[in-house]
Amino acid sequence: MAGIIAGCVLQLILLASTASAQGIVFAARTEGPPAEAIVALYSVSAGHTGPSAQPPGAPQLLVPQVSGGTVSLEWTGADSPTSFVVEAGRGPGLANLAQIPVATGRTLVVPNVPAGTYYVRVRALNYVGPSTPSNEVVVVVP
Repeated sequence: MAGIIAGCVLQLILLASTASAQGIVFAARTEGPPAEAIVALYSVSAGHTGPSAQPPGAPQLLVPQVSGGTVSLEWTGADSPTSFVVEAGRGPGLANLAQIPVATGRTLVVPNVPAGTYYVRVRALNYVGPSTPSNEVVVVVP
């Protein structure tokens, strides 16, 4: 889609969309005089429209619950996420064991977790990208 604005061509560029068509991200870009530039970044998702040039804020991971080999995680915070990803690693800051997508809600229950010590954090996602990681918690499965 293009139009003429003050001698410039304005294009709307589709950057991303969801398979369920519930959200899209597009940029408005000018070409020609005075200069080519991205002039705005917009998202449309679940009834929200408007500038969206930031990933969501980081979630806050709450104290995990461990029962036998089942680990239950819950988190709060993060403004306007479209989904989350839970990361687990063998050491602080690592995500070398698992990256589990969570499409809805702010909880995750993982059954049959082998005994061990895990470092877990969560990131919120939106159409711009991932948040910084949440606080990291140490999960010990006996």
